[in-house]
This record gives sequence, C-alpha cells and structure tokens, in this order.
Amino acid sequence: MFSIKIDDLDPFLDATTLFAEIVNDEICLKISPSTFSIISRYQHPLFFAMMIMPPPFFAEYSVDRNHNSKISLSAFHNAMLEGQSFCSSMSIHVHEQENNIHLIFEPSRPSALPLHHELTFLPMEDWSLGEVTLLSGKILSIESEMFSNILTTFSVYNEADSILITLVGTQATFSVIPFDHEITITEESGDCLVFLWDTEVEVHMHMPLHPSSFFSNCGIQARRKTRLKINSHRHTH
Repeated sequence: MFSIKIDDLDPFLDATTLFAEIVNDEICLKISPSTFSIISRYQHPLFFAMMIMPPPFFAEYSVDRNHNSKISLSAFHNAMLEGQSFCSSMSIHVHEQENNIHLIFEPSRPSALPLHHELTFLPMEDWSLGEVTLLSGKILSIESEMFSNILTTFSVYNEADSILITLVGTQATFSVIPFDHEITITEESGDCLVFLWDTEVEVHMHMPLHPSSFFSNCGIQARRKTRLKINSHRHTH
C-alpha cells in the first residue's frame, strides 16, 4: 500500500531543480516504510545526490513495502511546477502493475477540480548505499554558510578535482592535495556535527569539487548540509 500526501511542494521543487544541473533526465525514486528518497547520479566523477524525507515531513505517509523505480526528471519537475500554482496539497499513488505513478494535486479553491499527472516508471536497482544511519560512523553535518565558504576557498585550485575530508573525534579537516592549505572546523565552534561511532578512528573521505555550481547551490538552499561518507580509509590512533 502506498498512501502519501504532502502539503508543501517546495522540497520537491528545490531537489529537482538542483538535480537538473547534474543529470539529463533520469532519477531514482525510492519509497520505503521509513523514508521517501529522490536520488540522482552524476557520472564524472561518480557521486550520488539524495533528497531524503522521513514520514513526519508528510501530511500522510503509509507505505508497507519498498519500491525503487526510474522516472523522468523533467516530467516530474514540470508536474511540480504546474501543481505549485494550483494546489494546496499533492498525493502520490504508485501503481506497480501498470508501471505508473499518479500525482494528484488538490486545488486551493473548493470550486476547482483536482489536477492529475501520470508518470511512467521503470523498475530498477536501488542506487543508494543503504539507509542513512548514525550507527555507521560516517556522517558529517555542516552549516551551509560554512560549507559554501569552504567550496569558495578551494575553488581557486583549478587542478584539484576533490576535497579530502578527515574526521576524528569532534573535528573535521578539509584539504586539497598536494596544496598546503587546510581548513579545520569543530563541534565546539558550532560549525558542524561529527557522528563517529568509534571516536578513536580517523576517517577519510573525498568530496568532488565539480560541478561547483551544484554544490554551491546546495549550500544556498539548505540551512544545514549533511554529507554521507561512501568510501573511506580508516586509521586507528
């Protein structure tokens, strides 16, 4: 059963607008009993960007099984744009046997009729790498203004493709190899939250610098950016 209703379309519009900067026309829709996710995949360098919404963000959320599908980004985004000026809420109905998703926008005016959009989907593998959990010891949450400042600082290194992020204890250090330039922030300063299941383990992760406009716009639109480590190297102190 899929019974999903949301009163605020802004998160969907913000996410699909950002994802349009890095993908052509395909996104992964992942629906589970615990989260609703939209996932985009950038090819070079390979990374995944996700919008993850738990049930409290929805007016109604009743999902009894997992669903993964590939849908058209432009069709989904255009439906959001049309519905934004028309509706007070949106319901999502998944018809797996017919391979389609129905979006029903309830009008803000009682005299108007609901607006319907039908999107075709293709079943697909799950692009995400498991549920986001604090028990994995791999999460860094950083204030968006600080995130944007760090990107601006390192953008002058045209030869660099990624930023090295080192997490240990309550500290996060950003650097660009081989340049001798580091930025260190701490939980104590109020600039970030570091979730390490084992605080005695040093964790390394790489974050792409490009496309720079995508990451900059993420920082502008979000109050706090959360980054999930995908592949890391660990060193025990």
